[in-house]
Amino acid sequence: MAVYKELYRLRKEKIERVFADAKEKHSMRYIQYRGLAQVTNWVQLKFIAMNLKKLATWKWNDRHPVPDGPRRTRLPQNASDISLLFPSFFPFTNQKPALV
Repeated sequence: MAVYKELYRLRKEKIERVFADAKEKHSMRYIQYRGLAQVTNWVQLKFIAMNLKKLATWKWNDRHPVPDGPRRTRLPQNASDISLLFPSFFPFTNQKPALV
């Protein structure tokens, strides 16, 4: 139970923050389309943009260390392949798209 309690504590820092950023910074407070297919495509495009911004920040921070301190957060080792980040862009994979 302690493991789940720790994971639930991290939820507000990781998961809920992503949805808050989506609502505030990417105009996802209101839906602009009608129909499940159009809304699904719109949401996937928004989260792909958010993932690309995150990837760009990781890459930038990896190549530009802080002058007087430790390196910034680095790109995780398991995120080296761009197709892993955006499975919905690659129709030959049978994976469901992960929403950030």
